[in-house]
Formats: sequence, structure tokens, C-alpha cells
Amino acid sequence: HGVAQSPRASPIEQLVRGDDEAELVLTAWAMGYSGAEARLETGLGAKQFDAARQRLLRKLKSAAAARKPK
Repeated sequence: HGVAQSPRASPIEQLVRGDDEAELVLTAWAMGYSGAEARLETGLGAKQFDAARQRLLRKLKSAAAARKPK
């Protein structure tokens, strides 16, 4: 079900592959939702959403740091 199931997933989608809740957050963000709207769109509880959002942000930050030229 999420965006990461595509055979040609983007690098960002590949970061969250296997983390269903992070996939839901990423999908909601990609659809233009943010904040409480994004949480409602995912169907996750507040704690679940916040945990998934934090995991997603950590993965994005780590990937961005790895891409920066040294």
C-alpha cells in the first residue's frame, strides 16, 4: 500500500521502505498535508504519528548529511 511499493521508488521512498507508518507520513506530506491534517490523513494516533514523523525526519536528515560534499 504506500508509495514505497513502486518498483521505481525514489531515493526518499526507499528510505522508508518497510516502515509502514513512516510511509503513511511521507505520503500525507507528499499530498500536501501537514500538522494535524497529515495525522488525520494517516489514520495514526498522535503518539504513533509523532514517532513515525521523528523516524522519517531522522532518516531524511541522515540521507541529506550523506549527500553533502565533504
